[in-house]
Amino acid sequence: MAGLSLAVAALIAMLLARGITRSLETLEGTTVDFALGDMSARADTRQGDPEIQSLAASFNAMDDQLSRLFEQQRAFAGDASHQLRTPLTALHLRLEAAQDMVESDPTEASLRIEAALEEAQRLQMIIEGLLILSRADSNSYPDIQRINLSEIAQERTESWAALADDSGV
Repeated sequence: MAGLSLAVAALIAMLLARGITRSLETLEGTTVDFALGDMSARADTRQGDPEIQSLAASFNAMDDQLSRLFEQQRAFAGDASHQLRTPLTALHLRLEAAQDMVESDPTEASLRIEAALEEAQRLQMIIEGLLILSRADSNSYPDIQRINLSEIAQERTESWAALADDSGV
């Protein structure tokens, strides 16, 4: 009788252990998929004991947070490249125009170089702003500042006017 009781207890223990390990193996498979780059991998939070379900929910929360962070990083890189493209193009055009005028119209070439320096300064300000943004804590917000958009639009119009005239725009 003792042997039979021991065999039944061992069988029940093996079935329980198998149930736990099956849930852990499933969770492990999900973490491996995630580690290999499948950001859509989600753990089943309905399977296994409460501890395994809690672990699966924690994994899913971590996955969601990492996905948000990666998306923010992609958005930041896209925004940075977009913000830098315009002043770099303007700087390039101004320097090309100045180079063409150095011998024929040194005064105009000097004005173009001065405008290029202003674009370089604007580019530096954008880069500093992007660096501040990249270091910012998601829970902190920069001080709100009032800006005059008409003034900025007027400055940009004046800055591009010479190139627009040269291009017939």
